[in-house]
Amino acid sequence: MEGNSTSVLQIAVEPSGDTLPHFHEFVHALVVRRLRATTAQSVATAATELLDNAMAYATMASDIKLSIALDTLRVQITVSNETVGTRIRLLERRIEELKHDPEGAYMQEMRRLTGTDGARTSARSMMGLARVRHEARMDLSLEVEGSRVTLVASRRR
Repeated sequence: MEGNSTSVLQIAVEPSGDTLPHFHEFVHALVVRRLRATTAQSVATAATELLDNAMAYATMASDIKLSIALDTLRVQITVSNETVGTRIRLLERRIEELKHDPEGAYMQEMRRLTGTDGARTSARSMMGLARVRHEARMDLSLEVEGSRVTLVASRRR
């Protein structure tokens, strides 16, 4: 991030399988005083989705780190965790799809989840990243170092 950034939240959790209770409301309460209400809602949704994904796809030995930072122009959420190679490749492909056509990927996932595309739905959807990209209007980038992935979601304030 450019300029002086202020860290609003930094947490480290273990992959327990469940998103932290009331995490969305907690994040919203932290950022609502610094951002417009609609932006605060988007940031809380994105942070919750990213944490939920990290907890679902991390290896059991992984620590998961999430941070939210603000500067004068941008909001940035960073989440990192350890995962396996097949999940890394899936994540890389999904981020590329979302970069090129966020609305189309979002609508395709909605159709898949509701069963209107003729395909069966899986137990685990890819809706979280689609929500971060489309609903929260955040740009996504991925850094991979060995089995550690760091996903960065950012947007203008």
